[in-house]
Amino acid sequence: MSITDTCFFFAIASNLFSGITPEEFKLEYQWTHINYTWTSRFQYQDAVSSEKYIPENIFPTGVKFHGDRLFLATPSYRKGVPFTLSYVLRSAKDKTNTPLIPFPNAVLHRENNCSYLQNVQTLEIDRKGIMWVLDGVRMSGTTNCPGKLQQFDLNRGGVLIHTYVFPDEICLRNGCFLNDLVVDDEDHIYITDASNIDPGLVVYCRTDNKAWKFRDSSMFPQKDGPKYSIDNYPVLIPVPIDGIALSPIPGDKLKKSRVVYYCPLTGYDLFSVAADILRNETLHHSGLFRNYIVRVGKKQGATDGMMMDNTGNLYYSLTSHNAVGRWNIHEPFDQSEVIYRNNRTLIWPDAFGMDQKGYLYVMANRAFDYLAPNVELNFTSEIKFRIFKYYTGSRSYLYPNF
Repeated sequence: MSITDTCFFFAIASNLFSGITPEEFKLEYQWTHINYTWTSRFQYQDAVSSEKYIPENIFPTGVKFHGDRLFLATPSYRKGVPFTLSYVLRSAKDKTNTPLIPFPNAVLHRENNCSYLQNVQTLEIDRKGIMWVLDGVRMSGTTNCPGKLQQFDLNRGGVLIHTYVFPDEICLRNGCFLNDLVVDDEDHIYITDASNIDPGLVVYCRTDNKAWKFRDSSMFPQKDGPKYSIDNYPVLIPVPIDGIALSPIPGDKLKKSRVVYYCPLTGYDLFSVAADILRNETLHHSGLFRNYIVRVGKKQGATDGMMMDNTGNLYYSLTSHNAVGRWNIHEPFDQSEVIYRNNRTLIWPDAFGMDQKGYLYVMANRAFDYLAPNVELNFTSEIKFRIFKYYTGSRSYLYPNF
């Protein structure tokens, strides 16, 4: 029986967590497996027979919107991922097992052709419609190309307008894991490198076309990190700095610095540092930046993805609790709260995104199953990936609130 013949479709799962109504976190998309739109049946059959496409090895990350398109990355943690950056049309009626459309097209995904997309973990789209793509997962042996950051102009059909290749001293060709990013004023980008060899916080300046990397003990896995299991598989691999968020655009006349928030995945603590400090190369080289790192507080559990809106609400995943937390940065951290939890459908909440209509989106993608080498992956009828939406009435950190 072919993969296509065994494609299953399901009704939206009911919310089983007491105290939370379905209207608060509504299921928007779901997949039993990831498939793509193919240029021909021959291309599809060739990809299956050559094992360039192995559906049970593919999972989505990243949730970013532009117009009628929802963009997703499908990183190549295991073999069989033919396209690493794609999108779906939000106008599509079917929200179950929706095929992904390769971006910018199928041609620009070629294994070990370093000019093309290799292994994308996530992306961001700024207010001008420029997509920033992190092609920097270099820990799975699927490519020999160096890590890079690319810009695509969505206003011109997704044309590639800029590429920055990271030097090995910032992003190891064998061991780098550029995990997440935030965009500050469309010129400075802050990136987490979750490499287990050389973790750190990377700054890229578009004007100077230059990058530098901060390394600090706060970016390493914490020894007292949460201990938990997924489907009876204990989460044992220590993961360093992972989630990142950026405070809203300042609206006051003093033009206070924006603040970057980050945390290791293995650990409870949330940290922050002023963006002005990260932009200062002198402080970087001297090591004095460490004097400005702040321990914000202890979260309820382990966090993968984070997202800030333009009113100061920080939304963060709680992978160890199948939950989503929220904290307003204008309030004490002990007022943070868990706003949603579902032990049945929110397995490994990961990436966040916001649209232009006041909705926050969170993806549950079971990411750890794909990273853990001891987990056997199978093609089944089980829903594995879900995207929920939640009305906040706000916009992302990229937009001013004044």
